[in-house]
Amino acid sequence: MPAHPEPGAIDRVAGRASWQIGLPGVWGVPNTAKDPQVALGRAIRLRREELGISAIVTVSAMRLFYVDDSGNEAVTTFSAVSVSVRAWTVALDSWLGWRRHLHSAHGIDVRVRLHAADWLAGRGRPSDDSAAAINRSKPIRWREFVSALDAIAAMPDVQVMTVVARGDRRKPPYRSLMVWIDRRLREADDHGLIVLDGESGELRTMHRELDIATRRVVEDPWMRDARESQWPQVADFVAHVAFQAIVRAPSRAFLWEWYEQRLGTVIVRDEWGRHGVRGLE
Repeated sequence: MPAHPEPGAIDRVAGRASWQIGLPGVWGVPNTAKDPQVALGRAIRLRREELGISAIVTVSAMRLFYVDDSGNEAVTTFSAVSVSVRAWTVALDSWLGWRRHLHSAHGIDVRVRLHAADWLAGRGRPSDDSAAAINRSKPIRWREFVSALDAIAAMPDVQVMTVVARGDRRKPPYRSLMVWIDRRLREADDHGLIVLDGESGELRTMHRELDIATRRVVEDPWMRDARESQWPQVADFVAHVAFQAIVRAPSRAFLWEWYEQRLGTVIVRDEWGRHGVRGLE
C-alpha cells in the first residue's frame, strides 16, 4: 500500500463518487446501504484505505456567514449574520414572513431591495401604493425596522458577530472578523462559508491568509448581489444598527440601543468579543 496517494487521487475519489452513487456499487463496493450518503461514505472510506490515507477527515457541520460593513471616515465596522445550513430554510422563512407582512400591510413587494440607511432616513418610495403612509412616515418605518430585527433574532441557530476598527480602511476589520470566524469554527469543529455583498471585490483574496493546514473557512468569499438575495439585506440591517450602537451619533440616538435590545440574545460574546463587539476592549 503506498505511503502517499498519487497526485489528484483525492479529487478523483470525490468526482467519481458524485456521479457513481446511483449505481449498484461504487468502485466495485457492493451498495448494501439504503441511504445513498451512507454508501458514498463507505466507498470513500474504503478507497482512502486503498490509497494509504490513514486519517479520515469528517465534516461535522457547516455554517454560512452573511457579512456586510458600515462606517465613516473615523470608524469602520463589519457584521456577520451566521446560520447553520441545517437551519437555513427555516431561518430564511422567518425573514420572508416579515417581508410578506410588509407586502400585506404596506404594499411593498417581497422582491424590492431594502437598504437600512435609506429605509430609516425615509428615502425612496418602497411601496407600490403611492398613497401608502410608509412611503412618507419615518416612525412607521422605524417601527417596522424593529420588527425586522425581531424576526432576525427569532431565526433558529442564528448568531451575530461584529468587529470595529478606527479609520476608513476595510481590510483590517474584515481580517479581524475573518480570523474570529475561523477560530470559532475550529473550536466548534465546524466549517463555514463567508458570503459578501457583490460590491466587496477588494476582499476576495483575503481568506488565503489563513493557514491552509488548520483553516475552517472554506473557499474565497462568495459574492451575492443584495438586489437578488434576501440574506445580504439581513446583514445590512444588522451592520447598520451595530454601527449606530458604536458611533452613537446624536442625530441617531433612537438607534443606539437597538443592536443590544433587539439582537442581544443572538450576539456572540466570547473572549474575543466580550461586549458583543470585537475591537471595543
